[in-house]
Amino acid sequence: DGDYENGPCYAVTLISFDANTNVAVIDVNYVGVNASPYYSTGEISIILDEEGFAEFDWEDTWYNSGYGSVKFVTDGNTPYVEVNMTQTVTSDFNRASLATSETRVLYFGE
Repeated sequence: DGDYENGPCYAVTLISFDANTNVAVIDVNYVGVNASPYYSTGEISIILDEEGFAEFDWEDTWYNSGYGSVKFVTDGNTPYVEVNMTQTVTSDFNRASLATSETRVLYFGE
């Protein structure tokens, strides 16, 4: 986990960021293996602290839900986000999970 090339198919989209308020809007996505469906949290509004960290509640497109955290970091010139997500409600339709621990992924956006 921590190596985005060998980890699960996660992506974090940075939809918007207001530097004056440290408010960011993100979308966390997961594409399952073996033709599993696409999971997305939709837009989540977060407030980043001085270190680029935020906690949030989430619900995905298959009605699983839980809580999580993100931390935006830079390794050299490459931006990453470290994602931790815990699933507390599992949908009857569930085939995969957004739950992950300390997964480092590239993020897309600003």
